[in-house]
Amino acid sequence: MTIQHQLSLLDQIRAEEVAQAERLEREMVSTQTTRQEAERSIKPSAAAYREQVYRCIEWNGPICDEAIAELTGLNPSTARPRRIELAKAGRIEPAGATHTKSGRRAVAWRVVPDPSF
Repeated sequence: MTIQHQLSLLDQIRAEEVAQAERLEREMVSTQTTRQEAERSIKPSAAAYREQVYRCIEWNGPICDEAIAELTGLNPSTARPRRIELAKAGRIEPAGATHTKSGRRAVAWRVVPDPSF
């Protein structure tokens, strides 16, 4: 094999490596864009779920996380974080204790009374 031929093969390998690196970079940008779009699309859902949890507590409280998930039809791993957000925002507060279906003690939540009433 001549030196010229070897250099030609090395140029081809290098060109393939550059092309592969460019493909990977495009995929990373695409993945990041997809992730950002997913985050934007879930934000309205989180707000809607939060409001759904709030209404459930408002109409049925004092109520525990288990009952909130059951009444709203939300997965507990969706309902509980929304309830936590509501508590952090000061829209709901603990109202004592209750029991789950299995008999375990659980915090009961209620809507914070509106001082204007």
